[in-house]
Amino acid sequence: MTANMRTTGYIQNRISSCTLNVRKRMRRGSRRLGKTAIRCGISSRMVRSMRVIRDTTLRLLIPPANERLDEAI
Repeated sequence: MTANMRTTGYIQNRISSCTLNVRKRMRRGSRRLGKTAIRCGISSRMVRSMRVIRDTTLRLLIPPANERLDEAI
């Protein structure tokens, strides 16, 4: 748990497990990151920017996660 994630803890339960998998893969630098991201509905351009700016990952991942959760509800 990073400090960034703790401060935005109230948002965490809105983030799907799929997007969290993307973050885990990104930390490991896995090649399968792109495929995972596509499954989550995250664009490859966003993934590329996430690789560059890792600190803002959470902020980048929140909108797609929320959209998908709203669709599910």
